[in-house]
Amino acid sequence: MRIPGVGAVGASRAPDERQDDRPTLVIFVGGGFDMKTNILQGFINFHERDLSTVSHVRFDHDRPGQILDAIADAPPDTRIVLVGHSWGADQAAQIAARLGAKGLAVDMLVTVDPVGRGLSENFMERVRNGADQWVNIRATGGGPLERSNLIARIGGTYGNAPDAFAHRTIEAPFNHGNFGALLRHAPVGGGSAWSAILRR
Repeated sequence: MRIPGVGAVGASRAPDERQDDRPTLVIFVGGGFDMKTNILQGFINFHERDLSTVSHVRFDHDRPGQILDAIADAPPDTRIVLVGHSWGADQAAQIAARLGAKGLAVDMLVTVDPVGRGLSENFMERVRNGADQWVNIRATGGGPLERSNLIARIGGTYGNAPDAFAHRTIEAPFNHGNFGALLRHAPVGGGSAWSAILRR
């Protein structure tokens, strides 16, 4: 499978201005309750102006084939950014792991407080291999009984498991369900994942 705009895993890319000019496709992957709550679609609608500079699509977490097709169908030299929330972050990580096992990678993976169970022993390493840049965001706000945090705990949060593998980990002081605040959170001394997605 050829992934447009993606180099071989482990290949270093020297930053150059050409890469900054590549068109971007942002693929949003919603979590288990996103179909009911429309958290991602609400975020996309609110940030319509920001997203006017990139192509973007949104999928539910149970559509891995469609997500892979979107990646494969992107025009050559497209910068592929995969952004998932909750179970959608797990699906995005699973896709990156599948690509990494084949020696392929998306340009950027953003996992926003991922939730999932049954991860294999070398799963995090395969996820890292499937993304030239992996930003993991961990929700640290709200108490354990806050509704969205409780649902995430029942689903099985990744917790700090990605820390040793993600290129960058952001701890954000918001609850699990606050996708927009988690994605836009800029810790002291660093930019937000949202800024990195939009190359700002």
